Amino acid sequence: MSKRNLTKSDFFRFAEVIGPIPLLKSLFSSVVDRLSSTFHLEKWAIYLALYALSIAAFEYFYSRYIAWRLRRKSIFTHEERGREEFREQVSEYIKSSKTIYFLILSGFTMAYDERETFLIKMLRSLSPEELQNKDIRVLMLHPESDNFRRRADYFVKEMEKNMDPARVKDVGEYKAKCEGTLDILRSLGAKVRFYSFEPHWRLQIFDDAIFFSFYSLAKGGHLTSLYRFTKDDKDSIYYGFQKYFLWMWNWAYERLAEWPETTQCKCGAVVPLVSDRKARR
Repeated sequence: MSKRNLTKSDFFRFAEVIGPIPLLKSLFSSVVDRLSSTFHLEKWAIYLALYALSIAAFEYFYSRYIAWRLRRKSIFTHEERGREEFREQVSEYIKSSKTIYFLILSGFTMAYDERETFLIKMLRSLSPEELQNKDIRVLMLHPESDNFRRRADYFVKEMEKNMDPARVKDVGEYKAKCEGTLDILRSLGAKVRFYSFEPHWRLQIFDDAIFFSFYSLAKGGHLTSLYRFTKDDKDSIYYGFQKYFLWMWNWAYERLAEWPETTQCKCGAVVPLVSDRKARR
């Protein structure tokens, strides 16, 4: 079989197969005409050069995007949690994840603190079909537990002292607003259960990453930094917190009314009565 030189018709037949060339022709036809007449170049050669440049540009910007993903901030101070970078990261995970687990305290800040309200707003922005395809679970302090009352007493005083725009008049109003958060979450398809352990962690667990912060009732204990770890980080703490959440989930209660049927250990954990444990198995 004799060899022959590649012609422009051969090139355009090839271009029709690989796809992007017709798009380049429609976008840059006037530019190509001008370049061809000015520099006396074959049009097919100019299209080939444009195609090569488009591939190089795509590879460059994609590599920059991956580098940005890897460099993204992974530690946020309490003040930085209200900034756009943190909101963008968490919102991205909410939208893309099939499983969303939140371990929260009372639920007040999620609905009334400007740094946190974007979580509910992001969930509300999803379509009913998107919400239905997500496993959203939330663990929050039982409003009748001692740890909830300690949290409420402290937080109401702190908000009043700092003249917080979201401040409430007393613990009763604080509790009512927390139960309002519960109603909002359930209306979005979230499964909510209650615990009474002394809270030490706040968790946001997604398919590929976790955001966590330490909590205590000590002065400033709720102003701690928040950390992000991805699932594929070496020796990732992701799996430990995921198991911790699911362990708590299995022991937590689904209904507020279940509280009178439990006893409370000195450690603060809710322990089902023996008869109730048998009923739940």
